[in-house]
Amino acid sequence: MLDLDKYKVSIEDLKCKNALDNIDFKTTEEITPIREIIGQNRAVQAIEFGLKMKQKGYNIYVAGASGIGRTSYTYNLIEKNFKSNDNLKDWVYVNNFKNTNEPIALSFKPGGGKAFKKDIEDIVDKLKNEVPKIFNSKEYEYHSRILMSELESNIENIIKELNE
Repeated sequence: MLDLDKYKVSIEDLKCKNALDNIDFKTTEEITPIREIIGQNRAVQAIEFGLKMKQKGYNIYVAGASGIGRTSYTYNLIEKNFKSNDNLKDWVYVNNFKNTNEPIALSFKPGGGKAFKKDIEDIVDKLKNEVPKIFNSKEYEYHSRILMSELESNIENIIKELNE
């Protein structure tokens, strides 16, 4: 016969024990956030190895689900490893108007790429505001009338020559 008494669980063992009694803080604002990837030791080692490569032509590709902190962690690692490295550059690709299949690469000091992008956006915004003002100005209208009258005069002269 099977002895079921050895498998019995007491009522006290079934009760949920409150784990919140051992917490040393009142609000989550007092907790310092974790700046590491939990359970991804191989990935961390691979990123650190890649960041230590001194030869040209090596890249690091980081992939993963959205919202797990891969981008912020990678940025933190880069900042930690390269704050004093003067060889780092921001690379920006801009449109090549002569050959659109071959963009032009521009290099900047670290952080210069972001400043360049902001400057370009500011210029575009300014042009969007200023160009319509120019085309609606009286000076533009005056010069436009002069050019149109010159064009009409040239057309009339060409028609006269052709008729003769």
